[in-house]
Amino acid sequence: MNETNPPIPPPTPYSCSHCGFGFDAPREFCPQCGTKLKAPGGAKSWLTILGIIALGLLAFPLALAGACFLLLGGSEYGPGAPSMYVYGALGLGFAALCIWGIVKLSKR
Repeated sequence: MNETNPPIPPPTPYSCSHCGFGFDAPREFCPQCGTKLKAPGGAKSWLTILGIIALGLLAFPLALAGACFLLLGGSEYGPGAPSMYVYGALGLGFAALCIWGIVKLSKR
């Protein structure tokens, strides 16, 4: 009873996170199940980094102005004029949008 076992194949450098199928070269889609595969992590482009910096520089003064307007409150410009609360809410809202953009760009 002298049986020979088949050789164990070497591990593959890439595999599908959905089905576990292994393959040798990077691919956009899994050849087994068709799931879209993530590209291997690389350096961010200069445009992405510039966008993150610009949104950060924009978010800080918007948040600061929004907080100041909310603290001041009231309207000094007479009846019918928007109150400082509106400007404060808008400033904080736009600052939150900038922060959301930073998070989205960072995940690229």
